[in-house]
Amino acid sequence: MKWEEVFAGKCFISDLGAVQKIELGDGQVSLMQYAAWAPVDGGTKHQIVEISCNLDHLMEKYDIPPERICTVA
Repeated sequence: MKWEEVFAGKCFISDLGAVQKIELGDGQVSLMQYAAWAPVDGGTKHQIVEISCNLDHLMEKYDIPPERICTVA
């Protein structure tokens, strides 16, 4: 089964793992752990609509159940 079929027309969250810090110029920047994706183009494609370190916030805001959280391996 393809992920495009599973999430067609539905929002989902990708979990990128632990918050990563990267060097940028003279300082460090934290990369967010979670990305909320929403359907576009009639639900056939998705785009990131928000990134956050707060999973509960994203789940509530976009009405995403736990089974639509994808962990990057």
